[in-house]
Amino acid sequence: MGRITFRHEPESELEKALGGIQFSESVWFGYGCARNKKAESPAYILPVVTNKDVIHGRFTIDGKLTEVAIGFVQRTEFLHARYYTLNRSGGVEEHRHKDDVLYFPLKLTGLEFEASIEKEGKTVVFTYPVYGLEGPYGLHPVILIAENEKSTMQIGFYKNRAGSPASYNITASGTQIRGLLSRSKPAGQSSTLRQPDNIARKGINWESPKSIVSYLDQYIIGQDEAKKCVAVAFCDYMLFVRNQGKGMRKENLLLVGPTGVGKTYMVSLLAENACLPFLQTKVTGKSSEGYVGDNLSSVLGQMRAKTTSEIPFGVVFFDEIDKLARDEHGVNGFGEKLQSELIGWVEEATVQTGKDRKYALNTRNILFVAAGAFYGGGTNSSLESIIRRRLGIGQRRLGFLSDGACEDSYALSRVEPRDLIAYGLMPELVSRLPFTAVFRPLTVEDKVRILTEAKRSVITSITEMLRLRGYELLIAPGTPEKIALLCPEETGARGLDAICHRLFTDIMFDPGNFADGNNVIRVTPDLVCEL
Repeated sequence: MGRITFRHEPESELEKALGGIQFSESVWFGYGCARNKKAESPAYILPVVTNKDVIHGRFTIDGKLTEVAIGFVQRTEFLHARYYTLNRSGGVEEHRHKDDVLYFPLKLTGLEFEASIEKEGKTVVFTYPVYGLEGPYGLHPVILIAENEKSTMQIGFYKNRAGSPASYNITASGTQIRGLLSRSKPAGQSSTLRQPDNIARKGINWESPKSIVSYLDQYIIGQDEAKKCVAVAFCDYMLFVRNQGKGMRKENLLLVGPTGVGKTYMVSLLAENACLPFLQTKVTGKSSEGYVGDNLSSVLGQMRAKTTSEIPFGVVFFDEIDKLARDEHGVNGFGEKLQSELIGWVEEATVQTGKDRKYALNTRNILFVAAGAFYGGGTNSSLESIIRRRLGIGQRRLGFLSDGACEDSYALSRVEPRDLIAYGLMPELVSRLPFTAVFRPLTVEDKVRILTEAKRSVITSITEMLRLRGYELLIAPGTPEKIALLCPEETGARGLDAICHRLFTDIMFDPGNFADGNNVIRVTPDLVCEL
């Protein structure tokens, strides 16, 4: 039987190294807790050795043991990075970037450990966030292990009170750790890893829209015209960031298209890769300033909490912007007032945020992105119908121009500012969103490619989860097409996730019931129909 695999070639030397780190689903380890608590967590486990006073990690690449000098990078905002290495005693030291060192980005895992001190006869307990790595099995703590003839040192990382990485000793379950170490001994000639250029940014050249599109192509299928527009807008913004906003204008972005086609995902991917703070909120359900309820400005308070600057660089994403325009009273009666607030923010305004409004945030350097489906309340009030009337296109078409998704996409691709104003957005708001990216509805072919080609696809995730439980998942030809056909057209890629999780529930619940004697699970179109 043929099959479709859901694995991708590593995109960088960093990804190769991450794939060569050993992983354990469950490690019981204490964090030096004051209350003798212990935590169970998946963890990446990396043996390290000292070579000429430089810490080297040992990775298994293509079945061979690889040693490479390693360090860690802490990124806070675009163009701001701090590089660290370990000293011989396991302490963290900050260094200048070195070309021959492979740097791993440290990320907060959401776990904490406790430490205590005795003060005036009382025990004072402090909690610290734990750092980890985002590898092929997700974001989990990392344990570096160094051993000599006398002892084994097991080190993790946490964020100290100064906001910098620091190391702590882990009292882990020694049996499991040593079992992993025993499989990491040198075995003949080692292969090598080369340090690539610009490793921390995964190869994106922010001054080249083509480079940005190439990165997006790995994660988002289709939407070529939208990618070009978003890439140009983001390239301009990153040049604005690089120049610290001096002598340049910031141009904001409007995304138009149906739900589930990648609008939020596309922007969040770029913000994540650029290490820019990213915040998203829906405009629906929000009240205007001065009224009781959740104000739209609360998202600016979250941005203020994520940065140390009163004039930060970052991305704020307002979804369902179209909902502010359709009713004469707006959403919850605040549509027009909320539009007026946005008009001030997207250019430059100083907003008081936080509890008691005591923290100021200036929006001058923030990239604002607004998005909406623009369906309207009926067939004649959608943005697509407004464009068709302007172009003189009738309600009924013949032949290949008959009504349908293709015509809808074609009409939206010719959107102009006057159409958005006719829909109900204020002219002052439209003029402050000069970039307009139009997203097309997903075809069945697009959905199949999302399942089989896109990184971080739902099938890839399910495959990895089953692999961690000892099973191999094989997808027969025709199965992705069957799944795509089950997905309602109006739900987009989100519908694919829902369909797949529903289809695979029984398999995930009892994999052994679907596996053969070699723990291989074969999913065919017929099995999809049964499930």
